Amino acid sequence: MNDFYFFDLENKFLPSQVDELLSCDAIHLSGGNPIYLRNNLVKHNFFLTLQKYVLDGGILIGVSGGAVQFGHNAGLFQLFVSNMEKTLQNLPELQTLSIVPFEFLPHFNRWNQDFIDQVLLYSKITGASILACNDGDGIIIESNNLGIIGDVKWIKDGEIKTPELNGLEIIHL
Repeated sequence: MNDFYFFDLENKFLPSQVDELLSCDAIHLSGGNPIYLRNNLVKHNFFLTLQKYVLDGGILIGVSGGAVQFGHNAGLFQLFVSNMEKTLQNLPELQTLSIVPFEFLPHFNRWNQDFIDQVLLYSKITGASILACNDGDGIIIESNNLGIIGDVKWIKDGEIKTPELNGLEIIHL
């Protein structure tokens, strides 16, 4: 890649700037507070735009809070900053892009055991499938293939398991 185009969802922008963004080979969603990023995506009607971009073959890259956007919701971050009751009440307002059939939890190696226990309980209560990555690890999804880089965890039904995803073929990279 030779050209980079910076697009800031926090500032006003013209429709022509959105067109230029969507003509890029890849779009990178940076880290930070995933709920804040989610709210900006909603505010500017970017959910359908990014979903269509991916369906049309565009490459979407996410790091930390940006990668959280690929899953079903940002409930795990809400759980981190509040509690289970508030998280469960707010799940409908925390919906993200739903590009992948799981929720994503970055920085797994940084979380203390109390939070990990809450994540396990959350998966049991909600039925959520969660993919958790340590810093430096990651995943790549292309078509129906899931590439795993490093020690990726699969959390389901209150347990940490070997990664297995419905409809995705797992390839260890």
